[in-house]
Amino acid sequence: MLGRLVAEGCDRYTSGARLDAWGAGEVRSYTAWQQKPGFVGSAADGVPGPFSRDRLEVPDV
Repeated sequence: MLGRLVAEGCDRYTSGARLDAWGAGEVRSYTAWQQKPGFVGSAADGVPGPFSRDRLEVPDV
């Protein structure tokens, strides 16, 4: 997922979390991405949901 955020230009936030962890920086990056296509309010909370994750085109691993 982080690779897709980078590809979408939403990697401007840093995080102190390990690469395999979801930290505060990733939440801010995901929030920035959610806002790009127009998500607002609780739909742009930085928590990946099925709909926004599909819109980001995150490959299943």
